[in-house]
Amino acid sequence: MIGDYIRLLNQIISALALDSVLQAAPLTFATEIPISSDLTFVTDVGIITNTEKAEDGHPAFILGGIIYSLNDNIDLDLGLQTGLNKYESDLALLVGITLLY
Repeated sequence: MIGDYIRLLNQIISALALDSVLQAAPLTFATEIPISSDLTFVTDVGIITNTEKAEDGHPAFILGGIIYSLNDNIDLDLGLQTGLNKYESDLALLVGITLLY
């Protein structure tokens, strides 16, 4: 069912010539939900430009993860991303460190 919506979104993007818009920026919806003072749950759903110009669709994904604020200057994050269509990777584990200054 979600695949039908992604196909429809790809058709709308093509019909409205929004490919150039996707080249400038992805279309995403993200949110943060604070769990505690140092722990935040994050989600992101989006569609990005397909770098393979021969393909007729764009990668769509959903991502969920957590951010742990070690202190005021360091955030550690862990996330899981999955593709919503054949143009995106099936599964990816994302790990990161953010240094704030």
